[in-house]
Amino acid sequence: MKKSTGTRQFLIAIILIFLLQAIMLAVIFSSFYSIGANDIKELGVSNMKSQAAMVENYLNRGNNVLWFAAESVEHLMKYYAGNDEILGYLTDATGQMQKQFDANFTGLYGYINGEYIDGSGWEPPEGYDPTDRSWYREAVEAGGEMIVSDPYVDAQTGEVVISFSQMLSDNKSVLSLDVILNEVQNITENMTMGNMGYGFIVDSSGLVIAHYNKEEIGKNYSGSTQWDELLSIVYSEKTNESEVIINNELCTAFSERIVKDWYVVVVANNELLFANLRNQLLIGILMSVGIYLVIVIFCVVSIKRIRKAEKSEQESMEQLRQSVTASMTQLRQENEHFVDRHVEAIDNRRAVENVQRVLHFSYFFIALCEFLRHLLITILWPNILNIFNRCGDEPAAVQTWDSCEWSATE
Repeated sequence: MKKSTGTRQFLIAIILIFLLQAIMLAVIFSSFYSIGANDIKELGVSNMKSQAAMVENYLNRGNNVLWFAAESVEHLMKYYAGNDEILGYLTDATGQMQKQFDANFTGLYGYINGEYIDGSGWEPPEGYDPTDRSWYREAVEAGGEMIVSDPYVDAQTGEVVISFSQMLSDNKSVLSLDVILNEVQNITENMTMGNMGYGFIVDSSGLVIAHYNKEEIGKNYSGSTQWDELLSIVYSEKTNESEVIINNELCTAFSERIVKDWYVVVVANNELLFANLRNQLLIGILMSVGIYLVIVIFCVVSIKRIRKAEKSEQESMEQLRQSVTASMTQLRQENEHFVDRHVEAIDNRRAVENVQRVLHFSYFFIALCEFLRHLLITILWPNILNIFNRCGDEPAAVQTWDSCEWSATE
């Protein structure tokens, strides 16, 4: 019963410790997961902003090139240079630009002094009216501000391009620069968050300008139930990261606004994004449980050893108690036997002493009788004879005495 109570108390203690440890681990790992998730999201935002900066810097090259070219053309027009001189400048500037940057900067062209001229050497087909093109109309509408057109298929190269355009000071001439989006697409394809997601660039109308999946380029996500929630968050610009459901999967989206109301968006699946974090937490939990089990096993083994030692000690104590009891019993029996023998010896001694006293008394009595007899014979008897002699009756007395002496002698 006592052993059962001790085992029950031990099990209760183990369960309580396990529950306390589980609560402690839940709090610790929950905090760790929250902090780790926030760190991952901050890293995702930083990575996305870095990619967005690369796109924006690349596009800003076109902005800077066009600005410098526009200033140069303005200078030539100011000094009454003809279109041939302007064309020569545009041709040289196009060659230098492609050497300095890359072939995606296809060339400078424009509608100058009522004539279309192209620094790349492209000749427009018959009936081509540059004033009907979007790059010209949007630049005129902007009133001298530099504009970036929506992506379109270039008539010269057949590539998806964007145009940087600016109306010059005569309010008629427009200078433009086409940039093929190949490099922007390459940057976008690398927005994978370590193969945990994908990136794309969308404008304010929902048009996909670049996408990790090239088949998505040119699609319009506006009005799509799959993308409406994400686009509304992206366009609000309230946060750079948010959790949304895409294709029935919980994802984290990172977004940043760049030039011309373009938005760089990187979408990462949460299962992949936080997989390493969950694995680390799982390893931590398993290690904690393992350590707890080792401690429990150690305690169980220790308790068993302690109980075995206690049992052995109890058995030893019981044997010692029995041995002491037996020794005490034997000692008591021997003591009783000794006492009995001592008493018997005392009794025997007393008996001997009594016998000796009797013998002494007998010896004394015999000696006394002998003394009296001797006294009677040696002292009294002669006197008695004298008395009888005086009385004249000696023969009878002698006879009587002789009889008495004989009798006494016998």
